[in-house]
Amino acid sequence: MEPPPVDEGHLGTIAAALAVWLAGAAAREALRLAVPGIGGDQVAADATEHLESLSDAWLRGQLGGALSAAQMAGRFALPEDAPLARYQG
Repeated sequence: MEPPPVDEGHLGTIAAALAVWLAGAAAREALRLAVPGIGGDQVAADATEHLESLSDAWLRGQLGGALSAAQMAGRFALPEDAPLARYQG
């Protein structure tokens, strides 16, 4: 039996939103660090160090939500893939 198709559009949107959040955090830190006399390489290194020091709790929470959404999509796809089964609540 073939598994139901994955809604890559929805999961891709979640991944893109997380990437935008992370890029925004990097940009905010780079703007804070960019002052006269500091080179771009130093700003990049310091911004990277800042990002690596952040807790991953928010990202983990968002990932958990995305995994729950994927699990729910699978639950909804099951009746479409196996319509002859009898379901009892």
